[in-house]
Amino acid sequence: MGSDNNNKIPLLKGRSNYKAWAALVKKSAIGEDWWKYIDPNDAYSKRPSSDDPTWIQKQILKKDYGSEGVGHRMEVFERWDSLTLGTDVEEFCRQYREVLGELKMLDMKVDNEVLIYSFIARVSQQYSTWAKIQRNDLAKRTTESLPAIDDIIHSLLEDDKAEDAAKVAHTVRRGGVDHSNRRRGDARGRGGYGGAGRGGRARSH
Repeated sequence: MGSDNNNKIPLLKGRSNYKAWAALVKKSAIGEDWWKYIDPNDAYSKRPSSDDPTWIQKQILKKDYGSEGVGHRMEVFERWDSLTLGTDVEEFCRQYREVLGELKMLDMKVDNEVLIYSFIARVSQQYSTWAKIQRNDLAKRTTESLPAIDDIIHSLLEDDKAEDAAKVAHTVRRGGVDHSNRRRGDARGRGGYGGAGRGGRARSH
């Protein structure tokens, strides 16, 4: 069974969702023409004539659940539409790029402007300063001069790396000051490190 169809089949959790799971597995297998290997005696596995209702139903399922069917296209779009940022921004960006690649392969065109606004909106709560900077920059542009969505994604990843580096430097610097204070009793130099990171792009918590 193709990996594309595996994405639309829910995880089997036991008796609670077995019937729904089994039905989706069968539909997917029929759509990919694999069911004949699972159950050769099933009506769907035989070779009826083109006017047979079973054959007609099989063709409908194949069209709907095949790699280019409406059902699959809708599943890919809904997967993109439901993507949310959790605790791992790199994984989120990887999944976002991956599903955009699937949309492109299916020739499902989503306007670049929509992709940009949608991406910024999804991360704006955790990366409010970065999002504000991006919105201010976009406001100065025309539709034709907007950056590619991949450039926006790359910008967020770079900002996240810069923030991580700033946190490490801050920790090391504070450790050095504390050690110096213990040796010399000198209170100078405490603090003074901008918590906003490079360019003021640190995310808000």
